[in-house]
Amino acid sequence: MDRYYDRIPIENRQHGNLSFPAALYEWKWTLEERSVGLHWHKEAEFFYVEQGTARFQIGKNTFSLNEGEAAFVHGGEVHAAHEVGASDCTFFAFVFDLSLLQGLPTTIHTQYIAPLIAGERTLPAHITSDLPYGKAVLKTLRKLKAAFVNQADGYDLECTAHLMYVLSQVAKDGGFVQRGHANAEQGKLEQLKAVMLFIEEQFARRIKLSELADIAHMSEAHFCRFFKAIVKQTPMQYVNHVRVQHAANLLRTTERKTLAVAMESGFENLSYFNRKFKEMMGDSPAEYRRGSRTKL
Repeated sequence: MDRYYDRIPIENRQHGNLSFPAALYEWKWTLEERSVGLHWHKEAEFFYVEQGTARFQIGKNTFSLNEGEAAFVHGGEVHAAHEVGASDCTFFAFVFDLSLLQGLPTTIHTQYIAPLIAGERTLPAHITSDLPYGKAVLKTLRKLKAAFVNQADGYDLECTAHLMYVLSQVAKDGGFVQRGHANAEQGKLEQLKAVMLFIEEQFARRIKLSELADIAHMSEAHFCRFFKAIVKQTPMQYVNHVRVQHAANLLRTTERKTLAVAMESGFENLSYFNRKFKEMMGDSPAEYRRGSRTKL
C-alpha cells in the first residue's frame, strides 16, 4: 500500500501524472497507525469513510466522519484524521488537481470551475446523506473509486465525469460555500504551516520553543496555546512526533543501529528516545523493527 500519509506536514509528491493529475489512496487503521497526521497539499481531496468512524479536522474545525460519509478538503487546507476510541476505520482518499476540470465550455468554466480554482468558493467540508445532494454525491464517490481501481480504458474520462456530476449535484441544491478573502485566521494557519515546515526540515537538530514562536510572530505563551488548539499537541510534543516517525521509517527500511537512528532523528539521549518511541508507537525500537520485518 502506498504510504502517502507518512509524508508530513506537506505532501509534495505528484498525484497521478500530468495528463491525469489524480490518485486514489486506501487506508485502514492498524495497531501502530491510528491517525493521519496534520498535513496539506495543493490538490483538493475527497476523504470517504467506508467502515467505522474517524474524527476529521480541517484547520481548527473538527467533526465526526461516520461510515458512508465524506469530507472535502480544498487545496492548501491543513487537515488530519484521528481515531475515535478503539474503533477500526477503513477509508479512501481521492486526491486531484482542480485543473483536471479545466477546458470545459466557457460558461461552465466561468460559473463553476474558475471560482473553485481561484479559491473563491468550495464544497461543503462534511458531506452526509441527509444533505439534499448527499446521497447522490456519496454514491458517486463510491463509483469514482471503483472506476479508478479498475482502470479500464477511459477510466480517466469516467472519473472526471463523476467529479463533474458531484459539482452538478452540489450546484443544483445551492450547496457551494463562499470562501471570501483571506482573513486573520487564515493568516495564522499560514504561520502554522511555516512552523511545521521548519520542524520537518530541522528536526534532526536541537529546536528551541523560542525559534518556533519567532517564526509564527507570537509570544511563546500565545504560540503554545495557538499551536495546541489546532495540532492537538504542544509544539515540542509535535517535534518529538516528527522525530519518532522519522526514526520508525529508518527502523523499517535500514539496518542502522538504534543509537544511530536516535541521533539522526534528533534525539540526543538514547534512553529518552527509547521512552518516547514506546510512548508513541506502543513498542520499543527493537520490537518495532522486528515486527515490521515480520510483516514483509
